[in-house]
Amino acid sequence: MTQAAFIGIGAMGEPMVANLLKKGFAVTMVKHRRAEPAARLQGAGAKVADNAAAAMSNAQYAVLCLPTSAEVEQAVNGEQGLLKDTLIK
Repeated sequence: MTQAAFIGIGAMGEPMVANLLKKGFAVTMVKHRRAEPAARLQGAGAKVADNAAAAMSNAQYAVLCLPTSAEVEQAVNGEQGLLKDTLIK
């Protein structure tokens, strides 16, 4: 099964994760500042991670749905970012 890490489960990201789940992807998402989207998606089968590095630990793909480049930079290269435990920097 294809594993995907998803960061950004807001107004646009939540339905995107729902569609990935319907198509058979295993999705691990990063907690959102609001609990409701994560709870709904967990009910549909998504897993929740505390940070991007944890979400990426078993994933082949990462999907980011974030509003600004600063948030993308943090999610990718931050202390707990997608590339935390990789040789790619």
